[in-house]
Amino acid sequence: MGKFSSAFLFVLSLIATNLFSQTEPKPLAAYKIDSLWHVVDYSGKDILKPFKAENVSAYSEGAFLFSVLKDGAEKQGFMNLKGEVIIPPIYDKALPFSEGYCLVMKSVPNSKVAVEVYFLDKKGKPLNKKPFIDGVSFSEGLAYFMDADRNSGYIDSTGARVLDLQGNIGNEFSEGLAAASRSGFSLGFIDKTGRFVVQPRFDMAGKFSEGKCAVFYDAKYGYIDKTGKTILQYNYDYARPFKSGRAWVGNLERKKMKIRWAIIDSAGNALTPYSFIRVSNFSEGYAAVRDSLGWGFVDRNGVFLFKKRFFHTANFIDGLAWASEKNGKRGFINTKGEYVVELPKFDKAYDLRLNKRIY
Repeated sequence: MGKFSSAFLFVLSLIATNLFSQTEPKPLAAYKIDSLWHVVDYSGKDILKPFKAENVSAYSEGAFLFSVLKDGAEKQGFMNLKGEVIIPPIYDKALPFSEGYCLVMKSVPNSKVAVEVYFLDKKGKPLNKKPFIDGVSFSEGLAYFMDADRNSGYIDSTGARVLDLQGNIGNEFSEGLAAASRSGFSLGFIDKTGRFVVQPRFDMAGKFSEGKCAVFYDAKYGYIDKTGKTILQYNYDYARPFKSGRAWVGNLERKKMKIRWAIIDSAGNALTPYSFIRVSNFSEGYAAVRDSLGWGFVDRNGVFLFKKRFFHTANFIDGLAWASEKNGKRGFINTKGEYVVELPKFDKAYDLRLNKRIY
C-alpha cells in the first residue's frame, strides 16, 4: 500500500474516532446526594457537572425535566445535555418531550380559566399562540387539546387544528386509535379522521398494544381488538397492556383488599397463579415483580430469572435493570444478576429510561 493510501486511511480513522467521540451521552439515572444532583451514563460517569435542583425526574429527546423550589412551590423546566437551561423552571407541571414538543401547565389565579397549557419546542417557543386549558402529549403526529371556549380536537406538529372533537375528550394515539369520550362519559375509540370506529361504551380504556386494548366494562376488565370486538372476556378486576404476547391481570381479594397478579397469554390462558403482589409490564422479555419473598424478575412464563430476591427492582432496558438490596448495595444489573453500574448512597434517584423514581 502506498504512502498516500496509508495517510488517507489514517485521516479517515481520525474522523471516525472524532465522530464517535462526539456521540451524545446516553443518560441512565439521576441521583441526589445532599443538595446536588448527579446525572450518569451507562458507565456510571457523570454526564453533567453536579448541580442544585429539587428534582431531576425525567429525560427524553435530549432534554432533562428538572424542578426548583420557588416561594415554597415546585416549578418545572428543562435543561439540555450540556446542562444549559432551555426552558426556565416557571411551570407548575411539565411532561417530557414527545415528538419534539413538551406539554407544560401554569396555574392562573383570579382568572376564568384555572390553568394555561402550552406545547413548547426545545427553544421554549409555544406551538399554540393562545393557551389551551387541557392537552395530552404528541403521539403518532397528533396531540389532543381543549381551548378556553371548550373547543376540542387534535393539532399536528405545525399547530394546525386537524381534527375537531366538538367538545369531546381525547387521549394519546396508539396503533392508529385513541380513546375518546362524548361529553366526558363513556369511552370509545376514534381513528385519525376523528371518526368513532369503536362506539363509546366503556368506563375506562387504555392504549392499544399488539392489537389489543384493556377496557373496563360492567365492573370488570377485558380486552378488545381494533374493531371493538371482545377477544378476552370481562373476567378481571385489573388488566395491563400486552407486551411480548403477555399481559398481567389482577384479582382483588376483597376480604383483605389486596391485589394479586397473574400472567396470561394472547389467548387468555393463565400461565401463573395469582401470586404476585406487585408487577411491571414486560420489557425485553422480563418483568420486575414482587412476591412474598421480595422483588425479582420473571420471564414470559413466570419463571424467576434468579433465585435471589432484591429489596426493589425495575424493568430491563438495554440489558440493564435497577436493583437494590437490604445491605445497601444498589445499582444496575445485567441479566446474569451482576452489577454493571453501582451507585453510591443517595437521598433519591430516578431511572431516566423509565422516567420513574426508583428510590
